[in-house]
Amino acid sequence: MSSLISVVMSVYDGERYLRESLESIFSQTIADFEFIVVDDGSGDATWEILNEAQKKDRRLTLVRNGTNIGLAESLNKALALVRGKYVARQDADDVSLPQRFERQIGFLKTHPDIGVLGTAVKKVDREDKEQGNYYPPEDHETILARLLINNCFRHPTLMMKASFLRQVQGYDIHAAWAEDYDLLVRLRRLTRFANLREPLVRYRTGTGFFTGQHRQQQMDTAFRISSELLRESMEGTEFPLDIYRRFWWLIQQYHLPGVIKNTDFGEQDIRELRGVVKVLMRTPAGKDVWGASLCGLSAAWGLHGKGREGNALFSLVISRLRINFGWKSLLHFFPSLFFRWMKRKLLRDLR
Repeated sequence: MSSLISVVMSVYDGERYLRESLESIFSQTIADFEFIVVDDGSGDATWEILNEAQKKDRRLTLVRNGTNIGLAESLNKALALVRGKYVARQDADDVSLPQRFERQIGFLKTHPDIGVLGTAVKKVDREDKEQGNYYPPEDHETILARLLINNCFRHPTLMMKASFLRQVQGYDIHAAWAEDYDLLVRLRRLTRFANLREPLVRYRTGTGFFTGQHRQQQMDTAFRISSELLRESMEGTEFPLDIYRRFWWLIQQYHLPGVIKNTDFGEQDIRELRGVVKVLMRTPAGKDVWGASLCGLSAAWGLHGKGREGNALFSLVISRLRINFGWKSLLHFFPSLFFRWMKRKLLRDLR
């Protein structure tokens, strides 16, 4: 018998938060779902906890891997069993708020063109202390602009039409640690995306297995996906990968302490990225998203004594914006100019 929703989870040594995560699904205000959980070779009490839960709720289907095979392949095992119209993701250390499925199904029924729907999240740490909310872009065009550089969805918030997942044959096991980013890039050819502004998942930070030892592999895979997507968007036009790699890291981390100061980037490097900036800012949404970020980066360079680099990037951005300078870019850039002016004024006053 088919269900409206198939919830899929893979868990590896997740005993600490697993019970709470399972209960958050069983407590949803929509009861028409099946819940498929793959134990990916856990060595702790995960399997015992899952069996206890299954005795209480027969909607739970369990699969056990003999060894740890990874998230992508484990999720594909779960996807092979789904019978629902929609597939919802859940991670073993996250909590779905009771109305999550109700809100997502309500939106999908009234927006039949949307095939992938995420939500905002409440960020919590290992000790359940709230760390603020994350609000992803809500509309399809802005999401596509963001995907050129990184994944703006939070994986455990996703609800997707199962038919599209079957068309793309699920997760790519060769995109380890960034399998959700890879999946979304492939799904964009088939359907439209959206995010709900309401935080409907308590999203735990700093607990994933990849957070430490697999962080570099995750970033390397994400960079590969981004560069391939850009190359496709540029219709095969080549661009310097070594320069883009440094730029890709920088645009996501320039606000962190010490990043700009230790950046090895020259004016010529920026000019080499002319084609990349053109693609990033090709659409109105791209101008708003990346116009803001790139103007912020150019201002940050100026604040850290790298005026030539900042001016080169700003000139490149302005040439793409022309007269259509997105309002979000203005809101982002002019405060940066103000702080730059204030820093210079303070330095003059101290002399």
